[in-house]
Amino acid sequence: MRETLRNEINADLDKIQNGDMNELIVFQKNTKEWVEGVNREFESAQL
Repeated sequence: MRETLRNEINADLDKIQNGDMNELIVFQKNTKEWVEGVNREFESAQL
């Protein structure tokens, strides 16, 4: 799961660097989801 999200984020970042504002919004959403997923994994590992 983490690898897939990272690949999606990298693809979005490539699009953003080409100047597409809509892609920036998607990138921010995907980044937030990725961080939340990592946080959930970390919390599970702590238990």
